Amino acid sequence: MRKIGILLGVAAALSVGTAMANEGPLPLEPAPWAALTSPEAAMKVAFEKVCLRAMMENRSVGPVAVANRLLKVDARGAGGTSADQAWRLASLGRVFVVAWQDGSCSSSSERGDPDTLSRQVLAAVADHGLVLREGQTYPAESGGRRVAWCSEGPQPWVLAIVTRREDKGRRPAIVTTLFRAKGDAPAFCRAA
Repeated sequence: MRKIGILLGVAAALSVGTAMANEGPLPLEPAPWAALTSPEAAMKVAFEKVCLRAMMENRSVGPVAVANRLLKVDARGAGGTSADQAWRLASLGRVFVVAWQDGSCSSSSERGDPDTLSRQVLAAVADHGLVLREGQTYPAESGGRRVAWCSEGPQPWVLAIVTRREDKGRRPAIVTTLFRAKGDAPAFCRAA
């Protein structure tokens, strides 16, 4: 009788543990040591491992960011408001992830070649099976540009990539924002 009681206790503990594991924090990813000095490695973490994963898997950005070893910071330091949430990755340059109140996710890096980082972001999206086509392009500050990339169909995925060329102040070389449109494709998704 005692053995049955122990088995039932163990079974109950395992079922509670399993339920808690599904709702609990994600396991920590290996430390991204290369991100300390490499802008490409830093954007791989910020965009691909945090923003892209959270958005594609319909997860909250916070637990994904923490699992990838980003630290929560005041969103105002990353260009957000008190209604937004932000995390910073340990790197020589400032690398942020921002979960905006509207449900979109941004990643940014102040270091790196904007063209290389843009290609890297687009390759990561393609590797996740998301097919995007180029929409409209606009000039951005500091000799950069803003490019919209969108998927087809209703409620398309939208990826905005903003780059800068000039090296004035502590401004990001690249900022990406990924979101799912709530209705039809925004006008900037159509090529000019």
